[in-house]
Amino acid sequence: MEKFDFVTFGNCTTNQILRFEEMPALGKTTMANNFHGTDVYYGGCSFNVFYAMVKLGLRVKPVLRYSDPRFKDKIYEICREHNLPTQYIQAPKFRSYNTCLLLQDKNQNHATIMYRFGEDAEMGALYDQPMDIEPEYFENVKMVMMVMGNPKNSYRILEQIEAHHLDFAFSYRNDPKLLPKELLAEILPRAKVIFTNKCEERYLSELFGWEHITDLMRIGRASVIVTTLGTEGSVVYSKAADGSIEKVQVPITRCEVEDIDAVGAGDGYIAGFMYGYTHGKSMECCAQYGSTLSSFVLEKCGSTSNLPTLEQLLERNARRPDARND
Repeated sequence: MEKFDFVTFGNCTTNQILRFEEMPALGKTTMANNFHGTDVYYGGCSFNVFYAMVKLGLRVKPVLRYSDPRFKDKIYEICREHNLPTQYIQAPKFRSYNTCLLLQDKNQNHATIMYRFGEDAEMGALYDQPMDIEPEYFENVKMVMMVMGNPKNSYRILEQIEAHHLDFAFSYRNDPKLLPKELLAEILPRAKVIFTNKCEERYLSELFGWEHITDLMRIGRASVIVTTLGTEGSVVYSKAADGSIEKVQVPITRCEVEDIDAVGAGDGYIAGFMYGYTHGKSMECCAQYGSTLSSFVLEKCGSTSNLPTLEQLLERNARRPDARND
């Protein structure tokens, strides 16, 4: 039976992106400054990480649900292209669909508006509908990739992770509705690898009363915690065999275009980092791979429009002045 590097869970959403100099304000007419505002892109945090991973050659079992019927053919096409199973792809339980409108200003700040459509739109938002979570999804996988989703799903995923004695990586998103404190208190101490950004790191430390997020390495199972810093790069904290905590800060990989779009860049970083992690690379090398994959995502509108192959990733990473491949 085939072995998989990861299993990942989540919703796939279609997106439209509107870019502004400044975010729209009440009572003020605001003109979007992009010409592709009506274009539809394929995204969703879980899908972004999944697709970026498989483009690098990782074997990922996709337990994904599409929120828009326009997404169905795209998911099946990707699975066929990369010889991945399709029996775990799920449709919405009702004919109530969702799509997202992303607003972005010149500083790459985002606001996400999710809206429903379909015959049963009154049935409730997609995120209120739990996915099917079956024990077989966790069989023959090395690790679980966990991102924000329906809290009911998260608790059931945690139960199966424990039952199958699996490690998991967790991509945190600061959304108290989908990740309330009581759920975070279950997830964070169990996660092996954790991804946050600078604001999220500070929020979690204040929420739980930690001196620093690395307190998780003393009270939980975390061996790696990554904090992305925007244009300042990223910081990786790792737990050594003697229990000490090592820190390395890695600069960004520069984009090759000036006009950038940040949608999905963080998810791209995770995929690149986890590729290095699963191949036993150093923390500095993992962070470089993450930053380099993120640079590709930044160069085109849409979170999965410009994902690199492994060869493209390694070639661009090798051009960094501090390139590592160890």
